[in-house]
Amino acid sequence: MTPPPTKKSKMFLINNLLDLQSGGGKFLKHLGEETKITRKFNLTKLSTKFLISGLPEDPEGLLRDLFQKCIDQTLETCRDNQLNPDQLGCTVSSQLLETDIWIPIREITPNTVDSILNQFLKVAQSKKQDQGILWGENFNVSVTCVDKKNLHPTRNIQGRGGKSTRRINDKALIKIRNSDNFCLFYALVASYVYSICSWSRSKFYNYMHSRYGMAHRFEQDTKDLMENVRAPLDQSTYNAIEWVPKVVDFWNSRNEGLFKVFIFGEFNEKPIFKYGDENYNTPILLYYKNQHFDGVRRASDLFGEAYCLSCEKIYHRQSDHSTSCLAKCQNCSRIGPGFPCQQIDNYFKLCNGCYKEFNNEDCYTHHLKSNFCNNSKKCEKCGVVYLVKDNNRNGRSGHVCSERYCTTCFSFHDPKRGCYIKPLTPKKSKPYRFIAFDFETMQHKQGEKGKLHEVNFISAKINCPECISKVNNDCTVCGEDRTITFSHQPFSNTSVIHQEILPTKEDYLANGMMPEKRAQFDKWFEQHKNEPFNLSEQLAAYCTNDVDILMAALIAFRKEFLEVSNGLDVLRESMTIASACMKHFRMNHLKRQHIGIVPEKGYDNVDNQSLLALRFLKWYSEKNMVNIRTAHSENGEKKMGKYKLDGWIKEKKLAIEVNGCCWHGCIKCYPEDDIKLPTGLTAGQQRQKDQQRLNFIKNLGVKVEVYWECEIRAMVSKDYEMRKMFKNYLDDGPINIRSAFYGGRTGPLKLFHKAEPGQKISYYDVTSLYPFINVSTRYPVGHPEVHVINKDVNWTKPEDNTYQLALLKLFIIPPRNIDVPVLPMKIGEDDDERLLFPLCSTCAREHPHGDVKENYCCPHTDQQRGWVSTCTSIELNEALKEGYVVTKLFRVLEFKSYDDTLFRPYISEFMAQKIHSSGFDSAIKGNKEKEDKFMKECLEMFGIKIEREKMEVNKGKRTQAKLCLNNLWGRFSLRNFGLSQCKITDDPNELAKMCDDPSITINAIDELTEDVILINYIKKKDWVEEHDSSNVIISLWTTSAARIHLLHAMQKVVRTPGCQLLYTDTDSLIFAHPDNNCPLELGPHLGQFTDEYPDFDILEYCSGGAKQYGLKLQKKSTPNTEPDYVLKVRGMTLNWDVINNQGLCYENFKKQVFDFTKSDNVPILIKYPNFLRPSIKDGSIITQPLTKIYKPYVGKGIVRPSDFVVLNFGHINNRHPRILL
Repeated sequence: MTPPPTKKSKMFLINNLLDLQSGGGKFLKHLGEETKITRKFNLTKLSTKFLISGLPEDPEGLLRDLFQKCIDQTLETCRDNQLNPDQLGCTVSSQLLETDIWIPIREITPNTVDSILNQFLKVAQSKKQDQGILWGENFNVSVTCVDKKNLHPTRNIQGRGGKSTRRINDKALIKIRNSDNFCLFYALVASYVYSICSWSRSKFYNYMHSRYGMAHRFEQDTKDLMENVRAPLDQSTYNAIEWVPKVVDFWNSRNEGLFKVFIFGEFNEKPIFKYGDENYNTPILLYYKNQHFDGVRRASDLFGEAYCLSCEKIYHRQSDHSTSCLAKCQNCSRIGPGFPCQQIDNYFKLCNGCYKEFNNEDCYTHHLKSNFCNNSKKCEKCGVVYLVKDNNRNGRSGHVCSERYCTTCFSFHDPKRGCYIKPLTPKKSKPYRFIAFDFETMQHKQGEKGKLHEVNFISAKINCPECISKVNNDCTVCGEDRTITFSHQPFSNTSVIHQEILPTKEDYLANGMMPEKRAQFDKWFEQHKNEPFNLSEQLAAYCTNDVDILMAALIAFRKEFLEVSNGLDVLRESMTIASACMKHFRMNHLKRQHIGIVPEKGYDNVDNQSLLALRFLKWYSEKNMVNIRTAHSENGEKKMGKYKLDGWIKEKKLAIEVNGCCWHGCIKCYPEDDIKLPTGLTAGQQRQKDQQRLNFIKNLGVKVEVYWECEIRAMVSKDYEMRKMFKNYLDDGPINIRSAFYGGRTGPLKLFHKAEPGQKISYYDVTSLYPFINVSTRYPVGHPEVHVINKDVNWTKPEDNTYQLALLKLFIIPPRNIDVPVLPMKIGEDDDERLLFPLCSTCAREHPHGDVKENYCCPHTDQQRGWVSTCTSIELNEALKEGYVVTKLFRVLEFKSYDDTLFRPYISEFMAQKIHSSGFDSAIKGNKEKEDKFMKECLEMFGIKIEREKMEVNKGKRTQAKLCLNNLWGRFSLRNFGLSQCKITDDPNELAKMCDDPSITINAIDELTEDVILINYIKKKDWVEEHDSSNVIISLWTTSAARIHLLHAMQKVVRTPGCQLLYTDTDSLIFAHPDNNCPLELGPHLGQFTDEYPDFDILEYCSGGAKQYGLKLQKKSTPNTEPDYVLKVRGMTLNWDVINNQGLCYENFKKQVFDFTKSDNVPILIKYPNFLRPSIKDGSIITQPLTKIYKPYVGKGIVRPSDFVVLNFGHINNRHPRILL
């Protein structure tokens, strides 16, 4: 609903907003705007471009005013164009943003502006962490309004004079050949007569063709119908949306039967329009194409197969059609209007063959004649009707009472057992073609947003699996033309075509090359700069050569994967390398019923109260000073009959129910009865079920108060004290499994260090960390037992934890003093979370961006320092060893089954391939004794069989093996939610349906043409379904074990005299140590350390935060030469131009870090003049400038400027070293 318009002063328009600025000067500049109105979809889009230069005193206030004015002006534009908007969304784009900020399309409310501002500022904070800000460059605010309630329920379906083109065969359609514009009514009458009159084929033919005694009767019946529904005879078109309902209502008022019209289009098996009573007994079918209607005899004629009008799907046999179909009789399998079979008189018959009960003799007779009696049976014990065929394949030997067919894992099992990832069997590949292609484009045309890419040369090569193995010039799959090229010849009006020698370095965009490549290019250019140059020839050679290389690589990659995976055609079966790895693992290594499919909503969300409910009941208890019995009370939830109560106040005999809107079908949020909820029931069915429950409870003399999720959230938004209590509530609700999925430990422990005499700086990297974890870790398998405990405990040592293979939710207090913190913690919003290893959660929250303080000391109590943690038992035990204390245990997911060798065969297979394709290390190559020792150790330690004759360097095979080693474990945790999807439609009905769809959130709507729009949307969390290999436990266990491996290395460093940790990054660490005393050993095997710079001495180390560091190096073999430098900054390409022209080199980077510790930091502005931006909505690629800003950012601790040390949150001023007992 549109809110009351905001109070408007005379300064309403955006142009007048400039006059609203105050303090410090003119910060806001309005650069222009564009308005688009799409009548077909009732869309209004206002795009306004601004520049905020400098930082106002109140930037949030300025932005709030700006967004409010943009929204107000868009709403005003809508109303000026007779549109009444009820939904609104916003997109913010800028050169400083690599992706746009989307504020989803939602109902217009008074807090819409705050939602936009909060999202904008959230991204601004994130950009701050990534060394960027949002001020100082143009940005665009696009507001989209939708007048949803006035959208047509479907697209206009208008009929007029027919065309002579034949559409499908005569048997399917009742052809309407009219010279006037009445084809809609002709088709309705023809289908009506065909359906209700039992005429012979010849009689109906005579009727349609005005022959013999039927002369002109068809035309007259049609005009009579038009007269009865008052359709004028002079319209050029007649819209089915308008006239079909009138015709159906007229027929239903004059006949005994109930009619329903279905109109089918040319592209979809679902009707494009339907109207009539759901209890209809006579379907009237029409076919619509090219603005013309024909009648349809039967739906099966139209599709060439049996068709169900209830499910709107094709089916092959009645017996196999969905058992959930509302128009199917489960006793006799017949489908359509009038089914299921109804009770007739007092007929009753129990079939001794299938054990079904029949109330209709015709139904009983048909089930015998059709043999459905042998195909479908009813279990005498459990009453379930099942198909015999489905229960006797894939190793099953008949129906099992407790088992149901699962659409998640596509197998039969007890619903309480949980699903398992299914092993795959090789499939015979059907013929297919694959095409390698390359485009060359020109960019000399300047568009509104940047340089437009226009294709001027295309090369493509076609192949198929059959032609790879043998050349077949007559292949029907590949066709005649195997190689295709096309040149647009676009250079007639440009200077490029007249180039006679090599173009300049600027034409090659040499400044954008990486330094090493730039050095190679400069050398090449000096040698060839005066040679002849023909652009057309170069384009053709360059483009076709790229395609040849790509095709050869595809063929080689496919061949290698076919061999290693025993027949998996990776090009056809997988879109990503991770997907290919998973299919190979499931096909060749996975055991049946071994790895569970982990529910995205968790294991303890079904039978236990939500966190919102627990927070509300706690607030209600304190607000009303009553004692409420909940799931966390000593005796658990109060039960009445078979029902559990969310809250129970004994003294008042009052039950309190807290209903999640999408789980119980809130009438405000889901008003339509037929909306399907995540429970699988419709909203109407769920409401009916809940009402039966309430009636039962009330009949026991109990009062019931029902609170809905949306009502509680509204209360929280208006009540500060309630909001504060909710925020401070100790989260003892269900385990969110993904909340335990943490990444690696990344960031500096010191910002600068220079190697002193007798000291060395080393950079060590763990060899194949994640493959090592996969091959050496004990993994939980199967499904866990859920323990809801909610008790105070006092765990101080690993022996106190009796859950040795589990995920635990608990309250943990870190020690006051520790050299290396153990347990991770996430702080911040979902889109801007920081992974920390703090010793005080309150300090971490109070310093969301870190700080620079010389005398920082944590002042908080143990309770304030602790936090609710969801962690693995293996990482918890490490923490307990180091002095962490668990004071509350909330919930546990305990695994009883494990596998020590889950990934060992898979890892051994690809590790052998990687070692073979790498060859022997130079340190042992040629020394047979050392080579033999290495091969023996590989076999004994990891089961990796190395064959000497295969030890041959092959970079392609090595890359493939490395990818397969690192991409399997993460595929288990592939997100089930938050992935945006796109839909292109020309149908307003589709937009209306998606706007009303409670299971999705629409992010943005873009006009592609006047008749077609692009809808970007995501699935809401409550509606997500797990993919067929979803097991986040595997992934989080991998990262947990990996952090422990790095932790042990860090502990070795800091506990060795004279050593100091400088930086860590998931699988590597930089540390200082005495020349003759390195705490870590190097080795060639998995999990052992390698030296990243064995040929260099590291003279200096410098870091400006996580994922940004620099090294000053001196080559050992040439100690008197100029030093080399290494510089890494996340999110920035350090090309030749950035380093040499824009100043982001090591020395300037170091100066930035030094200035940061003095709080005197001036950021470095970095410009990338040629940044590629593809646009799906525009169908284009453009090159435009991108601006990034570099400055140090240390958000994971407090920097002590005197020695550059990054102190842990929770640090206390005790300089004494850790005392080991």
